[in-house]
Amino acid sequence: MKAQNCQFHVIEEGKKNGEIYRSSRLIQSVSGDLEKGLILIPCELIEKNGQILKSCILEYARLWGLSTLFADWVLKACIFCDTLVDRIVPGFPKDRFQELENQLGYHDELIVMAEPFHLWVIEAPEQVKNEFPLDQAGLNVKFVPDLTPYRTQKVRILNGGHTALVPWAYLNGMRTVRESVENPIIGKFLRDVIFEEIIPTLEIPKEELEKYAESVLERFANPFIVHELKSIALNAFPSSEYGFYPRFLAIGKNTNDGPKISSCHLLHCSSFTKENSKENHFRSMTKNPF
Repeated sequence: MKAQNCQFHVIEEGKKNGEIYRSSRLIQSVSGDLEKGLILIPCELIEKNGQILKSCILEYARLWGLSTLFADWVLKACIFCDTLVDRIVPGFPKDRFQELENQLGYHDELIVMAEPFHLWVIEAPEQVKNEFPLDQAGLNVKFVPDLTPYRTQKVRILNGGHTALVPWAYLNGMRTVRESVENPIIGKFLRDVIFEEIIPTLEIPKEELEKYAESVLERFANPFIVHELKSIALNAFPSSEYGFYPRFLAIGKNTNDGPKISSCHLLHCSSFTKENSKENHFRSMTKNPF
């Protein structure tokens, strides 16, 4: 599986590099101006996605033995933007697929379920905002000089909340996020984790954080979104690398008696992993993320 993923990654990045190289040749042949470059805005859900894309392009240029003029053009004329996407997308609506297809009037195998809320943060110079003014099109798009605060807020509160929720909720018979947050005990556990242990670790105005946290809990309870816990669990430990584990360390530094609620979550996580590795439900969760 790893080899297949690696091969897929190489093919996709190679295609991007080829397209960018052809664009550079076209720009040079038409205008002869090496100062005219491209603006690239990737959407991969990884940190520093723009800078990683730039590194991939330059590495392929080296491996393929392309002209140094191409590498210079990429470095000097092109803008690679780091981005953050905040939207819950549970995926394919298997229970409503036929109904939705009838409403659409055509066959669509790529249809996905998504919540109404959306946020796209693009770290870019003013030039990009002027060239690509999505924020003027009624979309919740922010062009910012540094997206780090937005990413930290989203990853710690939303992804960290998901990671904290799944083990205990699943072990207690819950199967969806909405069902879990509406449970009086598990819902209180999640709220306590977010407001008592996550928010105090963030260097963002408390009022802004609490407003965002309330919106996240409201999104979790959306009655029109069926977000299964098992779909979160498949990615829960990679999210822990960014959401739970740094939070756990930060809480330990900021308190005298340690992160009590998060320690409880860690115990649930251990029990959940053992239980589901026996049942073979979540193969990807058998590796210790810490």
